[in-house]
Amino acid sequence: MNTNAPLSERATRVYDYVRTYQKQFGYTPSIQEIKQNTDIQSLRGVTLQLDKLEKNGLIRRNKGSRRAIQVMKISSVTVEKTISIPLVGQIHAGAANFAQEHIEEYRKVPSSLLRGREDAFLLRIKGTSMNQAGYLPDDIAIVIPTQTANNNDIVIAHANEEETATIKRYKVVYGHSLLIPQSDDPQYQPLPAEEFTIQGKVIGKLQ
Repeated sequence: MNTNAPLSERATRVYDYVRTYQKQFGYTPSIQEIKQNTDIQSLRGVTLQLDKLEKNGLIRRNKGSRRAIQVMKISSVTVEKTISIPLVGQIHAGAANFAQEHIEEYRKVPSSLLRGREDAFLLRIKGTSMNQAGYLPDDIAIVIPTQTANNNDIVIAHANEEETATIKRYKVVYGHSLLIPQSDDPQYQPLPAEEFTIQGKVIGKLQ
């Protein structure tokens, strides 16, 4: 076991997320959940980071289980810092309904989930237009304020000249910017991004 070997920023992010998840839920996340919440682009990328953590003695894996990660108890590991951030109203995923712009409460969130952004906030999902991306009704999305987006980001956007909000994936297709649903419900259709103002980028979720 070599717990003193330096870890990359990406491996540290995965380790912090796995450890925080286990503390919160009593079991470790799946590889798919790690991918969705650590900004790693592929399952293979997650596996490579888990290989590094196992080599450093920080985790152990049982190859025959979906939730196969065991976090090792190491005295030198520091306690995860948490930050209180506001839970603001609701976002209706799909119909772009009005999101109440008031703070319902503050919740403590592990700093490893916030990517260094203390201005992050939480929004509650209502609707199913992003259920195939893992965002289900009553999930709590972690959002960082921004008015710009990169291709494939999941964003919070308000309809221009209306007090409405929606969560969608931002994509550029043949030069056109679109807000794309990811749903098993065919009623949800792409929306032209120019009719919306981006208010934030979704960087993960709380269970």
